Amino acid sequence: MPQKTKTTEQFKQEVLEKLGKDYIVLEEYKTCRIKLLMRHVLCGHEYNAEPRNILKGNRCPKCYMVPKKKTSAKFREDVFTQVGDEYTVLGRYKTNKTKILIRHNKCNHEYEVRPGDFLNNKHRCPECKILNHTKTLVKFKSEVLKLEGEKYTVIGDYITCHKHLLMRHNKCDHEYKVKPKDFLNGRRCPKCSNNGQPSKKELKLLSFIKSVYNGKIIQSDRSVLEGKEIDILLPELSLGFEFNGRYWHSREFKPEGYHKDKTSRAADKGIRLIHISENRWDNMNGPVKSMVRSFL
Repeated sequence: MPQKTKTTEQFKQEVLEKLGKDYIVLEEYKTCRIKLLMRHVLCGHEYNAEPRNILKGNRCPKCYMVPKKKTSAKFREDVFTQVGDEYTVLGRYKTNKTKILIRHNKCNHEYEVRPGDFLNNKHRCPECKILNHTKTLVKFKSEVLKLEGEKYTVIGDYITCHKHLLMRHNKCDHEYKVKPKDFLNGRRCPKCSNNGQPSKKELKLLSFIKSVYNGKIIQSDRSVLEGKEIDILLPELSLGFEFNGRYWHSREFKPEGYHKDKTSRAADKGIRLIHISENRWDNMNGPVKSMVRSFL
């Protein structure tokens, strides 16, 4: 058992030299990191503290660590520091979570907000937020019109370019969800653009398999599962690969348990079916390819 580097008496002497007679050590010293009980003689408060912190000068938390209450003047100062004269504080500050009246000087709208939320940049003028949001939706609709004319209709509410919204392809009346940025980058109606053909990413998976495997490869086989398609079949290895796209393999089109049932049916026919999701292909392309190679 290792010998203690410091005794309780030694620690008490250090406290006396550091803090004088205002503090009393009430428990045995163990290590510099294990808290022990102290008493502040002047106020009688007892508290736990690490010996190393005590010797660094940490004092009684009741007497020396009382947080200062923020005043209305201090809150106004904080607001001005953040936003200048764009906002005016009208109400009286009470607490960080008690709503206070504020005016947005650009539009003269007055509203109540929690001081903490305002200073954390969470809640600015709600009227201007709605206006900016409407402008963004109008702008997106204008971009869609410029790209596709009357072929598509924006149905859903625009939030950000990364949040899905509902679109309608007027030619086939199919409604689907898409990220605005993806639509503007070329993603169109999945019902019409796919037309039963393999996706580009599925073809990339097929191309990769062909680059590392010289055996027989059957694309879009429907013979094994009697009508149900296996995207990529390697009959000599009794192995199949399914590329599960985000859209067509979502719950909107595939019932719960669909993939598990298909895997089970393939196993009954002696085929090991490997599922590769579009998300994994996009985000873990290297590891996915390594996994595919390991099966070949």
